[in-house]
Amino acid sequence: MIFKLKCPCCNKKGCLKYHKSYDRHLTYYINNQLIDTTIGIATCVCTNCMNNNAKQKYHALLPDFILPFIMNSYYKIINII
Repeated sequence: MIFKLKCPCCNKKGCLKYHKSYDRHLTYYINNQLIDTTIGIATCVCTNCMNNNAKQKYHALLPDFILPFIMNSYYKIINII
């Protein structure tokens, strides 16, 4: 499935390959209850960026409800606002 995605840096399609995964801490609300958990985040490498010596070769594949560099989910932030 990764091969169908475009690289966020070079916009080339078909050049992403699975690299590794890591655990990410996430807090969110379900039915007005605060949940703290960890989820697995896959990372991929762009072969095109790697060949062109780009700064950012590795990319995290975040679900749409996770904001980059923020521990709280999108829905928790909206709920607070």
